[in-house]
Amino acid sequence: MRTPIRSAIPKRSAVLARASYRAYKAELRADFGSRCGYCDDLDSYSGGVRSYHIDHFAPKSLFSHLETEYTNLVYSCPYCNISKSDKWHGTDPTPSHNGQIGFIDPCQEEYDDHLTRLETGEIMGLTPLGRHLIKELSLSLIRHRLIWALQRLDEIQRSLLSMQEQIADDDPRYNELARVLMQVWREINIRRDRLNEAQ
Repeated sequence: MRTPIRSAIPKRSAVLARASYRAYKAELRADFGSRCGYCDDLDSYSGGVRSYHIDHFAPKSLFSHLETEYTNLVYSCPYCNISKSDKWHGTDPTPSHNGQIGFIDPCQEEYDDHLTRLETGEIMGLTPLGRHLIKELSLSLIRHRLIWALQRLDEIQRSLLSMQEQIADDDPRYNELARVLMQVWREINIRRDRLNEAQ
């Protein structure tokens, strides 16, 4: 079964024009669901909003007229933004790729046609362009798999805690649920330690 690499396709809202692209950070964070547009990592795993970057999809160094154009901005983790840097395949902001090389705006549904996520959290390219994206955005970094695993474990933990609240202390299932919760909590801490070592 194919799993999209993102929990949702981000959608840019209509915002008032600003003099500086940095002034859009709050709106970008909201539009991208506090996640990197490229790898889907939650910003809370990388220092929060202060550590996240604003990527210029079509690089501002090549297309200065797009520097404050909201539709050209991507809420990005520092790893994807630094990996992408000023890379671009041509001398025009559109098209952004030729089917083999280039980039896909993460707000486009097409992004998910080229990438998938395995059960391990590893991001795989489904097409030559997808494999190019993995290379150029460093999507194969172990940190992306670890953050994906942490996000899944956090979801499981929240679900188990919700179940535990609904079970009485004297119910035999309570102790079993408490044991499973402890295992999930240990696994989360192991993954967080591995993530810290990978940084």
